[in-house]
Formats: sequence, C-alpha cells, structure tokens
Amino acid sequence: MQPGNSPPTAIILPAEQRMVVGVLVRLDGRASSDPDNDTLTYSWSFVQVPIGSTVSAASFENILSDGSIVRFSPDLTGIYIVGLQVSDGQYSSSIAEGVVDVQPVQIPVCTDALPDGRFFFKVLSDFWGLVENKDILPIAWSSYIQQAAGQLLELFQADYDKS
Repeated sequence: MQPGNSPPTAIILPAEQRMVVGVLVRLDGRASSDPDNDTLTYSWSFVQVPIGSTVSAASFENILSDGSIVRFSPDLTGIYIVGLQVSDGQYSSSIAEGVVDVQPVQIPVCTDALPDGRFFFKVLSDFWGLVENKDILPIAWSSYIQQAAGQLLELFQADYDKS
C-alpha cells in the first residue's frame, strides 16, 4: 500500500431485510466510504441464493447511475446473501454482505366474518394517502393475486381430485 492512499470500506444498508417473493428488494451502498475521499465504483454480486433460483449479478438494476443503489426481484423463497465490493481505482474493499430473507406472503383466513365493502374502501383510501412510493403497489397486488390463486387451486384440487 502506498502512503497517501488507503483502501475503501463497503457497507450495505439495510444489512438485513425481510421480503416476500415478487417485491423489489432495494440495497443501498452509499454508506460505503474511502478515507481519501476518492470516487468509488460499486460491484454487486450474489454470495448465496436459494437452490433453484435464477437470479444472478445481471439481475441487479441500478437505481442511481453510479450503481450505489440497486434493486432486484427475488424469484424464490429463502435466504439471499448479497455482496458489495467498492473500489477507489487503486484498492478494492473486502466484500460486505447483506442478508435478504424472502418469505411467502401470509394471507389471513377467516371463515366466520365478511367485512362490509365500505370498510375495504376506507382502509384502501387511508392507505393510499400514506404511500410515498406508489410504483410498488402493482407488484404487491400481483403477489397477493398469485397467493390467492394458489389457495383457490389447492381448494379445487382437494374437492375434485378423485384419483
């Protein structure tokens, strides 16, 4: 190491996340630093993915043009360990790791009560007013529909499977 230049440090925020399949996971590397205030380049990778997952380093989509914030869409439930290495042009940091725990969407089941439609409208209206990133709603809705369709398919197969 030459005097006057020190290696940078990579930091992923948040270091641990819980998500559901189909929701975009956002990873932020802007907390990474270089003691010499050199410009950093960001290199994202997957250290571990669930068996059968098809995500790869090419699955990362840059949110900022410098690559400091990225997102990806997990395709299976399980643990994803994401790696970030930053470079100042001369030295590279050690790989920082972030953990994303992807779980299935849990849908509550209630057989003895059916809420009034006005209740849903009020809840959705209140919710929509609080949402800052409205672009994520179609993804969450798609996840909900997929889970509902899966439950209906299980019911259909249980009732009509005569084999």
